[in-house]
Amino acid sequence: MIDTATFTVAAAVKTGMGSHGVAIDSSGTFAYITNMFADTVSVVDIKKRNVAATVKVGKEPNGISVSSF
Repeated sequence: MIDTATFTVAAAVKTGMGSHGVAIDSSGTFAYITNMFADTVSVVDIKKRNVAATVKVGKEPNGISVSSF
């Protein structure tokens, strides 16, 4: 994770193998990271700087986007 005020590394959060795509929800609460080699998406709590959940998805998730309605 990068501190956008200083552009320095603020934390490292371990997700799944082959982390690739990243999307952040509109509230800035969660980041969603695709893990291509684990076939999962990690849900990262940005404030707590930890993985809140890991979701099993289809084979080799790559890009990701988030939309709020």
